[in-house]
Amino acid sequence: MRFLYTFLIYVYGLMINVAAFFTPKARKWVDGRQNYWHNLESGVKNVNAQSPNKPWIWFHCASLGEFEQGRPLIEKIHRNHCIHYNICITFFSPSGYDVRKHYPLADLIAYLPLDTPANAKRFVRILNPSLIVFVKYELWPNFLRAIREKNIYHILISARWRKNHRIFRFPLQFFYQKVLSGFSAIFTQDSITQALLKQLNPDSVIVEAGDTRFDSVVDTLEKFQPVPEVEKWVKGAGLVIVGGSTWAEEEAILMKAGEKLPPEIKLLIAPHEIHPEKIHKYVEKYPEESVVFSELLKNPEQYAEKKICWIDQIGLLSRLYKYADIALVGGGFSGNLHNILEPCVYGSFILFGSHYNKGKFPEATDLTEKGGALGIQTAEDLEKAIKKAGEQSFREKIRSINRRFVQERTGATEQIYKYILEEIKKK
Repeated sequence: MRFLYTFLIYVYGLMINVAAFFTPKARKWVDGRQNYWHNLESGVKNVNAQSPNKPWIWFHCASLGEFEQGRPLIEKIHRNHCIHYNICITFFSPSGYDVRKHYPLADLIAYLPLDTPANAKRFVRILNPSLIVFVKYELWPNFLRAIREKNIYHILISARWRKNHRIFRFPLQFFYQKVLSGFSAIFTQDSITQALLKQLNPDSVIVEAGDTRFDSVVDTLEKFQPVPEVEKWVKGAGLVIVGGSTWAEEEAILMKAGEKLPPEIKLLIAPHEIHPEKIHKYVEKYPEESVVFSELLKNPEQYAEKKICWIDQIGLLSRLYKYADIALVGGGFSGNLHNILEPCVYGSFILFGSHYNKGKFPEATDLTEKGGALGIQTAEDLEKAIKKAGEQSFREKIRSINRRFVQERTGATEQIYKYILEEIKKK
């Protein structure tokens, strides 16, 4: 099975190189790995020269969402042990790397190379980490094999699967049973995942710790940095609606509902993928109402009468939710709902497409049952939600529900940290 997997990885590498001629995201994936080994070796060498004899802790995250799950643990380790350790963070996806490539608490940030046996061995040899943290779904068999050949302590955090996932189904269950069995410890988000993994590997250390994203969003709240131009623009607004990580479905609903909204309601729309030409088309269609954020930056007062601001810069969304009375979070119409905890921590009334995968996003189901969130299908549904949110008493109720929802679920980071602290002290 391992040989078949490796063959398919080579095929994947070939396909993504072909796709790079046609799609920008694939092109970024390929371009980001140009001169890869030279850049990695020189990066590690430079850090080692500045901090001789400091061992490495390596965090690997698939993309931005996984980074946010790992961030509380990264920051706790950095805060308590930065004088003793260097920190490396790798990403598989350009969307994570592009946003966090200048993250200040990491000594080195890089892409992960393709999971071939040669790449895995070479990467582990160059970095020579003493402790490794994989986040959520990151099971790269050849990397894990290379790590285990070196007998390096490595854990998986924020793991979450359901019974129908491929890793528990024949014949892949035998392959993944071996892949998962070598972890020094696995920390799951919930008891369901813990039980499933225990069935697969009864002798493994598998701990239900909770979801570190709750710690991440609380940390974001506590360290909130204002966006002054947005604050000026929304000042005096009756309601502020933030469309976060939106796709075409959410944008169509926002635009249709927006045509009927009074001028005292402001819309901030941050697309999941920023395509200037697409944003330009929206602005052209609604020229009297629209401004792009890069223009707003120059003179917020000049655009005070505009009621739609299109965000054309990455990395702002978690801060923009601070200003949201209502947050329409993208991905709910396709079953790939984006992070609803980011607006939840601020107490926003959360909306999303009602076609989201309820088993995959339990926080959305739980929050809907508590009344802090609502699945919608049409612009009319959005209009009704806006009417509800127009009542001060309703907004206060939602704010209380959603903030409490987050606060009651924090603590996963501390539990994981305490577990690995003895291993850290050994180095």
